[in-house]
This record gives sequence, C-alpha cells and structure tokens, in this order.
Amino acid sequence: MRFATRTFRWSFVPFVVLLLGSFWAIQKMVEHTVRDRLRSSLRQTHASAARVRSHSELQNSRFLKILGENPSLKARLQLLLAAPTSGEARRTVEDQLREICEKLDFGFLLVSNPDGAALAGVTRVGEPLMGVDIARLHPPQQGFTTVGDRSYQVVSTPIDQGYEKSACCR
Repeated sequence: MRFATRTFRWSFVPFVVLLLGSFWAIQKMVEHTVRDRLRSSLRQTHASAARVRSHSELQNSRFLKILGENPSLKARLQLLLAAPTSGEARRTVEDQLREICEKLDFGFLLVSNPDGAALAGVTRVGEPLMGVDIARLHPPQQGFTTVGDRSYQVVSTPIDQGYEKSACCR
C-alpha cells in the first residue's frame, strides 16, 4: 500500500469516527432536550387543566348551593315529594329544571329524594332540554354518568326544606 493511501486512511478514518461520534452525541442531546421540554410542557398543561377543572367544580358547586335555596324549586319539590307518582308534579319540577338549565347553561340537572332515587330531571338533547326517563336512570352521588349518548359530571348538593334535607340536586 502506498504511503499516500495509508496517510489518507489514517487521517480519514479517525475523522469519520469523530464526526459520527459527535453527530450521535448531538442527536442524543437534542432528543434529551426535546423530551425534557415536552415533559415540562405536559406538566404545565396538566396543572393548568387541573386548575381550570377545580375552578369549574367550585363554580358549579356554588351554583348548585344557590340552586338548593331556590324557593320556587323547593315549593315544586314539596308537591312532588307529597305525590311522587304524579306525572303533573314531575312535569312541573322538570319545567323549573329546564328554566334553571337554560339560565345556567347546564346540560343535565336532576333532583332525587334523600335515598338517591331520581324524582325528576332534564338533559340537553341537541338544542332543547328534554325530560329524563327516571325509571332507567341511577346516577351516582359524585362522579360521572351517561344519559343517552352523552356523559355528564355529577355533583350533588342538598336542598334543605326547613330542618330536613328532602332532596338532592345534581
């Protein structure tokens, strides 16, 4: 092998190895930096979403507490509790719930007795608010429930009737 060829190989091979090593190191450094920034961004997004959700839940619970003090709703619930099988009393409560849902822009509102059995409710089907078939509905006190093809977050608040808690609004 000629001297020029050996010199070229001995200078070129280490240079190629150096370039490949530096490219590999830079690639790993960039991957690490991107991964760290992505994790940081996801943590910030998660924290932001948690703050928004917490604020929303607090606002909804305040709305529901105010709703629990609504004298018109309390009067209609008294009628429904006095005659739980009365369709007219249930429709009267549903009308009140529709009005409240429209004002507060809720998609689902339900009242139940102290035992948790649904008494009356409304849900948004497209644009209009429709009565809920309470015979098939058994929502939890807290968490999520599905009505039709939609899922709703359930938050409960008691409706005080004097010294007695007679119903629950969700």
